[in-house]
Amino acid sequence: MFSEIECGVCYRTYNAARRCPRELHCRHTFCESCLRAMSRPVLPGANRSIDCPLCRHTTTMTAEMNFQSELRVDESALERLVAAAVLEQEEEEEDGGEVPECEGDVPQTEAEESDSSAGHRLGRFRRCLTKVWMKISGKSARRRPDGADPMSL
Repeated sequence: MFSEIECGVCYRTYNAARRCPRELHCRHTFCESCLRAMSRPVLPGANRSIDCPLCRHTTTMTAEMNFQSELRVDESALERLVAAAVLEQEEEEEDGGEVPECEGDVPQTEAEESDSSAGHRLGRFRRCLTKVWMKISGKSARRRPDGADPMSL
């Protein structure tokens, strides 16, 4: 049996890269890597389809197979990863065991600064979610010139 933070096909833990949790049209979630492997063309050059391994519902996609635009990210799976501190731990392992200081870790607004006060985990959680959202959406991690929070868009 797999956990809520693991793909039901490969049993590997989701992450914000190749193992990003993507939701099929039937609402079942699997990692993007497995979904790419399971997708098959109906006819050469035609649309592709993915049969859900749990319910056998067919999800049809265009021939271009643009997973980012056609299959939505299962945000609740990412939230569970962040809550379990698995996503941050995997980033540390990829970076050689140490998370470098970056713009996303430094409070940029007064609200973030008050959230990150000693003993307050909300600020750290919010910044971590922002980093995950930036990775998945493919947007730059830099702040907008108008100071708007990317999570509020």
